[in-house]
Order: sequence, then structure tokens, then C-alpha cells
Amino acid sequence: MKTSDFLDILEQRKLAPADIVGKLRAKAEKDKDRVTPKAILKYLVKKEIVPRSVAYQLLKTTLTVSSNAESSIMGFVPLPETPLAGSVIDEDVETLAPVDSGQNVRIDQIDKETAESSDVRDDGSEYAVPESPHLSSLASLSSVAKAQDETEAAFDEAIPEPAKRKKTKKKKGKKNEWDSSLILYGGGGLLVLIISGILIYYLLNRENADLVLQQASDYFESGSYTQAINQYEHFIEGNKGHPQFSSAKVRLGMARLWKDTSSNDYENALQTAQDVLDDIQDEPDFRSAQRDLASLVPKIAQGLATQAESTADLDVAKQRVAQTRSALSLAMNTKYIPKEFRDEVQLDEIEQTLLRVERSRQQNVDLSDALAKIDKALTEQDISTAYDLHSQLLEKHPALMHDETLAGKVKSISDAEAQAIQFVPETKEAADGPRQSPLVASLTLADQQVTSPSGAEGTIAVRLSGAVYALQANDGKLLWREFLGDDPHSFPIQLPGGDYLVSDVLHNELMRVNAETGNVVWRLPFDTAVMQPVVAGEKVFVASREGKLYVVDLASGESTGFIQFSQKLAVPPTVDQRRQRLYIPGSHSSLYTISTNDYSCLGVYYLGHSPDSIAVPVAKILNKVIVAANTGISTSELSVLSTGEEGLPQALQAERRLTGTVDTPLLADGRRLVVLTSLGQISVYDISSGDGEESLSRIAERDPEGESSIAHFGLLVEGDLWIAGQELTRLAILPTGNRIQVRNLDNDFSGDVFDNPLQLVGNTVIHVRRPAGQGGGIVSAVDATSGKTHWQTQLAVPLAGAPSVDPIGAQITAITATGAGYLLDRQAMTQRVQNQADHLSGRQRKLPAFATSVDLGQGKLASGVIDSDKVLLFRPDAPRGPLELISLPAPLAAGLVAWQNGFVAPTQVGQVYLMSSEDGQLSGSPFQPPLEANQSVDWLTPAVFGSSEDAQLVITDGKNKIYLIEQIAEPEPHLSAVKEESLAELRLNTPLAISGDVAIAGTEEGSVALFDLPALSARDPLSVDGQIAWGPFAVEGGFVFTTDASELMFVQEDGVIAWKTPLGKRLPAGTPLADNGSLTIAWQLAGISRMSLADGQEQAHTALDQAIVAGPIQFGQRLVLAASDGTLLIVNQPTP
Repeated sequence: MKTSDFLDILEQRKLAPADIVGKLRAKAEKDKDRVTPKAILKYLVKKEIVPRSVAYQLLKTTLTVSSNAESSIMGFVPLPETPLAGSVIDEDVETLAPVDSGQNVRIDQIDKETAESSDVRDDGSEYAVPESPHLSSLASLSSVAKAQDETEAAFDEAIPEPAKRKKTKKKKGKKNEWDSSLILYGGGGLLVLIISGILIYYLLNRENADLVLQQASDYFESGSYTQAINQYEHFIEGNKGHPQFSSAKVRLGMARLWKDTSSNDYENALQTAQDVLDDIQDEPDFRSAQRDLASLVPKIAQGLATQAESTADLDVAKQRVAQTRSALSLAMNTKYIPKEFRDEVQLDEIEQTLLRVERSRQQNVDLSDALAKIDKALTEQDISTAYDLHSQLLEKHPALMHDETLAGKVKSISDAEAQAIQFVPETKEAADGPRQSPLVASLTLADQQVTSPSGAEGTIAVRLSGAVYALQANDGKLLWREFLGDDPHSFPIQLPGGDYLVSDVLHNELMRVNAETGNVVWRLPFDTAVMQPVVAGEKVFVASREGKLYVVDLASGESTGFIQFSQKLAVPPTVDQRRQRLYIPGSHSSLYTISTNDYSCLGVYYLGHSPDSIAVPVAKILNKVIVAANTGISTSELSVLSTGEEGLPQALQAERRLTGTVDTPLLADGRRLVVLTSLGQISVYDISSGDGEESLSRIAERDPEGESSIAHFGLLVEGDLWIAGQELTRLAILPTGNRIQVRNLDNDFSGDVFDNPLQLVGNTVIHVRRPAGQGGGIVSAVDATSGKTHWQTQLAVPLAGAPSVDPIGAQITAITATGAGYLLDRQAMTQRVQNQADHLSGRQRKLPAFATSVDLGQGKLASGVIDSDKVLLFRPDAPRGPLELISLPAPLAAGLVAWQNGFVAPTQVGQVYLMSSEDGQLSGSPFQPPLEANQSVDWLTPAVFGSSEDAQLVITDGKNKIYLIEQIAEPEPHLSAVKEESLAELRLNTPLAISGDVAIAGTEEGSVALFDLPALSARDPLSVDGQIAWGPFAVEGGFVFTTDASELMFVQEDGVIAWKTPLGKRLPAGTPLADNGSLTIAWQLAGISRMSLADGQEQAHTALDQAIVAGPIQFGQRLVLAASDGTLLIVNQPTP
């Protein structure tokens, strides 16, 4: 460092007076060689201008000097390294002699005074006393001191000391005999000798202690902790009063801790840390150790945690964890390590390591326990329990999936299981004909539209909304429908003779049905739910998730028995090309090979897959078994296993990771394999008979499409790959260049969702899709060569509302949610299907999904939906077309109501229209309540008061007023309010219902509001302990409704609750039918009930399997119900 820079530091930090710094700066400019920062600092220390502590800090942070120079500056003069013969000073230790700065004693002065007060001579005379080596060493330093004194003298010239006050001469008194000069000189000489001896002794001992301390510090800083410990211990033994004693004691402790920590002996280091901290924590200089502690203690904790994680000895791991916790407690003690010195990231990493160790320790404990229990289960031949123990262990510790010890144990389970899997003979005959049903008939509505016949022969069958539909492959004509329950993994299987195998998931039955009529050939019940059947020649194999594989005769439906597995099954089996082997994975871990001849288990291969991770059957191509297992929410893995001569899987040959899950069956065509994932990844492979990676060669691949996860169904047709997901795609697989090329289609139906496997009939591809924004599904036939659509048939479309029944004309009319109108006459009822629907004439237009309808009599219906301005009028016998679309001036605000040979349409702008049921035209001017600008009206569905031509309409906005409206003929036909009343504080939220002279509606407060007609005067609200959830409906003498408290109530016209009954889990549907003191209610999922209006007791009940949305409607002696898929169900009245 330059002298000027050092002087700047002194001046900036105000370590020396400004005038002295200025004079030193002037002196430095004149004599640059002698005036150095070191010399200046030494001078300032000696003159007590700069304290030694400040000088020491400057030496550590600003100046870099040797240890000897540092000692000199601090006021200690180093002795030469020549050994001192006969000295008590350790010959290996350099000693430092302190300079008494308080008295400004110079080394040359000490030498001189020592020489004068002793008999030591340096003239070599015979009387000379041998020179002390120590004194000669002091003298040898005098030349250095003198040179330094010359520099200090130069400073003294520049900075003269303050003038000393002249001494006042004492007045001479009377001379005493003891005032002899000889006595005075002798006494003074003796005193000088005593002082010199004391001083020399002090210098020798002080010099030795400081040298030991300095040497210990040097060893400490250089990392020589053993030597440092020796020197610090030597210093502490005899220097308890030394100013640096506390610092040395702290340093000694830290040297011991550094030594043990540096040797990676963390267990011993922890004990050292605890001992050291107990010893030094109360020392004045303890704070100087806190930074080192902040480094060392976490290092000890980390080392112990790492040892705990790496050891295989559970006892050692447990001990190391406890020790790590002890180390962490030291690290978290703010007395030892202040928060500002603490490395929170490092401490958190240590905690994470401990968590891993604890998990690993617990995992090992659980593994050891599970292995012991598995051995016990195997001894007892309890394979199921062994697998359950394995499953429970993996569920708790998924990381053990690839543990070799556990894998070996599972292999033992598999071997034992192969011996335990047995065929259980159990003959069960199939039943003939259909199950008994309360249905008299079901009338299915289909909307068949043919562009050109496909030329395909035979039939096709699909499963849609819980029902199986059979259609002609040539034109899509619906042949029959059978409701069997919904199962997304169960689809009809067409047999070589044309019949179908279908699963009745409602009753756990397998059925063989005639393709043309749907008549049951046989049906076989099972004890539990079963999966998709697999046909192998004249045998049918049916797996259940409970671990049974049934063997069924295809011709008779007789079951000859079942193969009992020791764990649940995940998917149906796969039959090899020769129909001699079945390959079926268990719910987890194992892949089984079964003989189709004697049904024995030929072998068990340990796959190691997670529970229920396999969602599709395996594929068998050449001598390979291909397994797709889902490894995460959006990942899966493809594994290729080689098989031996006996067809048993032997070894894993190749693996591929896929993006998305594999939820639809693998596609195999010859040697080609196609895998489709839920995220749209397409992978096309060639399977060879070789081993290793060459057994699975990628031909082409398409990247995933996005993040939306849906099922993708595929079909291979003469080199083209057809895929149905969110659109229909036809791809050409081009192995050259690893490309998949899109081919044109007449319509890709983008935005629709496909939910059935693709089928190939002749040269026709059959697909099933659900149109976006509509109910039901559409079955379509597409030419496999041109991509043009031959025909499409819409099925399972819900009705807009209850149908209209004409018992006299023996016909039923209905409007679907898509706006199609149906007339079912006697012929259609006999055939049980109606393929023809009426549509609006002219160009196709976008229609709303109609959700409300009203019966206008004589088979006429009007349908609409709230928030839409479109109303569809259906008149089956209208000469200009049965359907008429009416556009209202504003969207509907409430449901349509039949009134005055027409229907009422309340709109959101407040106008209430009366439309003709003949042509949909306005029947006069609408009713319009007073409104402010831009104000809308949320009408509630009105009700009709009276039954003659003078019937009136009661309507309310639910918040402000209730109106009684009539149709006035003069001067022009118009609707007018003849009475209106304020609702006051009432807030209505249900349709109005009128029985006799009383109108009611539910309120937001959980009560029923009652109004006397025609005055519209309000009674006190009737509390019903909940808001109305269904209804209210007018019946004989009162009203019925349900509340959100799950109660069915009957309130009389006088406002008295006649009865209430709990609903349980039943939810009503449609509109109740009251007749002769009884009330018939349709339940959404529980059939229909006949109840007494007198007390609410159930008189009779008819259970139905299908969901009901509308009805019941009287149809002669029977009832008509509307199922959720638009099918009309004809049933008898429930009878006791």
C-alpha cells in the first residue's frame, strides 16, 4: 500500500489528528524511502496516538506485513532464533520482548542501563564475565532499534513534543552527613540493578508468552491444528493473567473442533463440540468463535446425516439421526450461532436428509416386517394375503417397486401362485329368453339420414348412453334397442354367425342376442361384475375383477367352471394366434400364462407394475408379448417381453416411454403395432423376432396434441390408420422418413367426441360420436377409400319435455332437444322403433337445445328454452309442414303455458305473448307491465285460473307484483291485467300453481306464499322448513311438492300441511299424475310409485332400470314415461 493511501485512511477514519496526518504527509513526500506505512503506524502506536487494538485491526484489514514486522509495530521486538544456552525458555519457541510504551523505554537504553549496572564487559579482558546469550540477543537487536529510532527522530522533528515545563530548583538546605555522594551513588546503583533485574525477568517471560501465542495463531491459521493445540495449551498453563488468555482459550477449543471436524470423524466432532461449548461459552472472547461455529456445527450435522443416509445398519442409522438432531440443536442455539450467521438453506437440506433417512429407515423396517409376514403367508399357502401384504407395502412405499429383495420375494410368491392357480369345475347352465321386465314396450326414436347406401352387408351394434343399438350396416336403419346399463369398457362383440355377445352390467349377465331382432339366445348370470368377453374358437373367456376367469361354451352359454387367481384381474385376457395360450395381467406385479386346453397356469412372469396401472389387454405378436402400463397421470411405458418355445414370457427386451396414458386397446396388424395415448401421441412400431432393442423398431410417430386427456380409438385399414378422438382422422403411415401423413375426409367432425371403438364392415368404417353442444350420439358410416359419409343415424337424444299422448287416436308425439319431431302411430308402436323424424324445412340452421315443452292438445306441442327467442311448434298433421320455428321479439323468461287455444310466452323485456297453436301467430297484443328504460323482467312460469273459455292467467315477476291477466277482444285483441297486487316483502322463486281458488309459489325464505283468487290477496306465508325443490303441482284439493330437506309434502287449499314423508335417496321427475285419490310419481332412478293422497303412504311401486326424466302420462290403462335417452317407456299402473 502506498504511504499516501495509508495516510488517507488515517484521515478518513479520524484515527489521528488532522494536523499530525498533514505533517506526516509532508515528511513522507520528502523522504519516501524511510517514511513507510509500517513506520508511520509503529510511530503512532509508540506515541499512543493510535491504540494497539486499532493498529491490530489495521494490520488485519489494511496492511499486510510479516509476523515479525507485526510484532515490531505492536511494540514487541523479535529475538534472533539462536538458541539460549542454559535458558529456561523453550528452545523451539520464539520470544517477543514487550516495549513499555507508557515510559517510552528504548531498546538501546535498556542495553546501556544493563551494561552500566553489571559487571558485564565487552572488551575481552580477563575479568570479563561470560556474556549471556540472551543479553547478547537483546544487544543484537539494538542496531535495528537504532535504525528505527532514526526514523522516529525524523518524525519527532516534524512533530515536536509539547514543551516541558522548567523544573523549579529546590532551595538548598543544611547539608546532612547522609548526603554524601558516595552513599547516594551506591544506593542508586543498587536500585538500578534491582530494577534492571526485574525488568529483564519480565521481558524474558512476557516475550516467551507472546511468542507462544503468536506461533499458536500461525499454526491455527495454517490449519496445523495439532501444533496449534500444543502451543495454546502451553500458553494457557502459565499465563492466566495474560490479556489474551480468554482469546487463547477460545482458540484452543476451536482448534480442537476444527481438528476433529476436518478428519471427518463427525461422531467424535459432535462430542468435541459439546465439550468445547460447555468450556468456552462463558468466555469474554466467545463471540470471536461464532463464525467458525456457524461453519463447523452444520458441517458436523450434515456429515452425521449423510452417514445416517448411507449406512445399511438400521441401528447405526438411528444413532446417527439422534446425533444429527443434537448437532442441529446446537446450530439453532442463538447463543452459539447468531441468526445472522446461520445458513438456513444448509439447515433445511439437513432436515430433508433426515426426512429421507427416516422414510428410508421406516421403509426398511416395514420391508423387513412385510417380508416376514409374506414368508408366513407362503408357508400357510395364503397367496392372496401375500399379495395383499405386497400391495400394502408398495402403496405405503412406492420406492420399493424396484427393490431387488422384494422382487425376489414376489418371484417366490409368483412361483407359489403358479402352483396355487387352479381350475375350479362348476357347471352353470344359461337361461333362455329375456329377463322379466315391468315394461310393456319401449319405443325408440332414431333420426336416420341416408346420403347413399354403403353396400355393407349385415348389421352393426354400438353401446350408447347405457343401451345397445343394432343398425343395418347398409343404411343405418335402427333395428332394435336393449338397455343393459352403462360401461365405457364394454362393447358388443359380433360373432361369426352374426349374433352379438353383450354384457348386461345391470344384472351381471353375459348375453348372446340375435343380430336382426335383439332376441336373447341365451344369458348367463355371474356372481360379480365381469369384463369384456374374449372369444377363442368355441369358447368364451370372461374375466371378473375379483380374480376369476370363467370358461363359457359359445353355443349353449353353459359355464364349465372358472380359473381362480390369487389376486384381482385388471383387464380381459389376450389369446395367441394358435388359440393355445391366454395372457392376462394381474391387478399388479404379475403376468399369467394360461393353457386354453386344460386351463392350467403355465407360468407367472413378474412385471412389477403398480396396482391397476394396466388399462388395456396385452398384445401378442410373433414371439413377443407387449404390455402397456400407465406410470403416472400423463405418462406410460411400453414393454416388450420375449417368449420361449412354450409361449411363456422370459425376459424384457425393450422399453419405450410414452406421453399420455394408454386407455384404449393396442392395435396389432401382422408385425405392426400402433399405440395411441390419451394426449394424442401416435407411435407405430415394427415387432421382430429378434432380441434387444431390435425387437421394437419405430416406424413413425406423431407428437402429443395438447393437454386435454381423452380416449383415442384406432383402426388399421390397409395401411391407413383411422383415429377417433376429438375429431375423425385418417392417416397414411409412411415408414420412409418416419412420417404420418393426413389424408382428406369428407367431414372430420371436429369438436365432436368419439366414445366407441371404430368398426370395419366391408369397406365401410363405422364410428360413433357425440356432437358438441347436443345430447345423444350419431352413428355414421364412412367409405374407407373415398372418405365420404354414406349415412348417419342420430340416437339417444333426450326429449325437450313430456310427450303428447292421444289415447283416442292411439298416437304419441314428441320433440327432441335437437328440434326433431316424432309421430309414433300404431305401426311404429308395433315395430318399437321410429327411424323417421320431422325437421324444419329449408336450409339447416343452428337451433338451441330445447328444454321445455307444453302439450297443446291433439298431438300438438310447443317447445322452447329460457334465454332463447326461438319457439318450435309441432303440428303432426299440418299441410305445410309439421314444424314451425317462431322467433319472439325477446328471449323467453319462463316456461311455456297452454292457454286460450294457444300458449303463453313470457319474455325478458316484460312482454307476455299469447301465440296460436295452429300457426304460431300472435293472438292479439302482448301484456306489458310498466318498466323503466333497459329494465328486464324475470317472469316465473305462470298458471291458469279457471277451466272455461273465461279462464284467466296468473303471472308474477317474483319480486314486485302479481298480476291477473285476461284476453280482451275490444277494441283490438290484447292481453290486459284486470288485477295486480304488490308482493310486499315476498320473494318468490318457483312456478305458480293453482288449485281451486288458491295460487301458491315457493319463496327464497323457505316458505310457501298463498294467494286467494281472483283478489290476489296474500295470506301469511306457510313455513315448510326448506325451499321448494320440485313443484309445486296442483292436485285434487291442494298441492304437492318436495323441499330441499328431502321431504314430499301435500298442502291443502286452506293452507294446512296434510302430510309429509321423507324421500330418502329418491328424486322425483316429471309431473305427478293425480287420479281417484291417488298420486303417481316417477322417480329419476327408482321407477314409479302410487301413493295415497289422504296420508302419503305408498300403495304400490314398480322398479325400473332406466332413468326417467318426464311423465307419467295416462295412456289408456297404461302410463307413458320418457327415459333420459329419449326412449318412451310404456308401463302398467303400479298395483298393490
